[in-house]
Amino acid sequence: MKANERDEHIISIIRERLEQDSFIDLSYERIGDVGIAFLSKQDLSHVIGLNLGWNSITSVGLSAFAKNAKVPNLKKLNLDSNKIGNSGCKDLADSKNFPSLNFLSLVKNTISDEGALELIKSSSLKQLEILELELNLVGKKDIAHYPDGTANLNLRRLNLKRNKIDDDTLKSWIQTGAFTPLNSLNLGWNMISDT
Repeated sequence: MKANERDEHIISIIRERLEQDSFIDLSYERIGDVGIAFLSKQDLSHVIGLNLGWNSITSVGLSAFAKNAKVPNLKKLNLDSNKIGNSGCKDLADSKNFPSLNFLSLVKNTISDEGALELIKSSSLKQLEILELELNLVGKKDIAHYPDGTANLNLRRLNLKRNKIDDDTLKSWIQTGAFTPLNSLNLGWNMISDT
């Protein structure tokens, strides 16, 4: 399939799904940056849930979406297993276009401490309650500084399973009182010892 034919196919899939209901599932469709750029130009005011997992979306595509999306009622956004990275996190964190977002899943997106900090400290994502960052690269560098200037006081569940967190990082969190407002912090399958 040629590039233009593929792009047209992606756009037809998106158009069809947009007409369905308030939860749009485009996971595994490989819409890429072309698809998310097209999506960012659509009226999505009726959408409350959007699954864009496993779509080869990069920070470039996410940047267009974060800057242009019309999603005032979007509550749940799944971007699992894409190529968002830290710059994509910054674009999401800086965007004013997600006023209702309370669930964000970025599992397996090559996000390090820098990107995680952008999301947690975001004043634009104050309503965010659940943040899924499993299978990323969050670990040692700046993680102990999460409490400094944390704007997101509504965050209740943080999943950092299968990252690069070690004993020293965990000790630092305990000493600084990091994440005390959380109801759930998942640190499974990190580099933390049993002692």
